[in-house]
Amino acid sequence: MPRWIDISLPLTTTLVHWPGQQGLRVRALESIKKDGVEVHDIALSTHTGTHIDAPRHFVAGTRSVDEIDLEKFIGPAVVIAVRPKNRWEIQPSDLPIRSWKGVERLFFQTGDSKKLHQKEFTSHYYSLAVDTAALLVRKGVKLVGVDYLSVERKGNPGHPVHKTLLKAGIVIIEGCDLRMVKPGVYDSIALPLRLKGLDGSPARVLLRKRP
Repeated sequence: MPRWIDISLPLTTTLVHWPGQQGLRVRALESIKKDGVEVHDIALSTHTGTHIDAPRHFVAGTRSVDEIDLEKFIGPAVVIAVRPKNRWEIQPSDLPIRSWKGVERLFFQTGDSKKLHQKEFTSHYYSLAVDTAALLVRKGVKLVGVDYLSVERKGNPGHPVHKTLLKAGIVIIEGCDLRMVKPGVYDSIALPLRLKGLDGSPARVLLRKRP
């Protein structure tokens, strides 16, 4: 049986994060030496590291992260390698998919995973064009994963990519480390914390190559 590949980022205090947000902060509350037990207090954004966007992140009054159908988080997934032509946004013509049959969960491998391990944020990352987001809605995709911190280019007015996907109920996973993953078909598990009423959550995301 193939092994599970953990594509979620280790949460550390030096992990790159979105501008204007705080990364992980850790404070020791008790120590074994002093108290006989080790306990830490942590603080972090709901969009720290590998994380899931809930519809509420961009669409008021919609589902929070604890209300997303769990079936969307578990099942077969396809990893595709994408190298957009002369642009930073992935267009429908860039997708190497001949048949959409059975493509319910889709991870985009662009080579940007290495940037997740750099301390400084960069706005030069590959993202989805709104036409590509609309195509994924038409094709019935349930989940989309990208290998940098946003499915959409920074500063895109009105956030049409996020809104197109989230209004259609498509789960968005951002910050996936796909360096050790080859394109192909996988089993996937992606579970957020059960944060009641919130707009997103860090997640543990696993892939296992299908025979």
